Amino acid sequence: MSCDTAAAPSEEFETARDWAFSHTGRNPSHRQYRETVTRFWRMTPTDGECL
Repeated sequence: MSCDTAAAPSEEFETARDWAFSHTGRNPSHRQYRETVTRFWRMTPTDGECL
């Protein structure tokens, strides 16, 4: 959160974690990170359900 550098999007937590460890190794003062999660939903109405 102390710079504008960001990891590439990934579906695997370990990819982001490894990037953060590597980034902190190169920039010891960078110790806080933000995770952004996108969650997709699909809703299917059942028979007789009002929309």
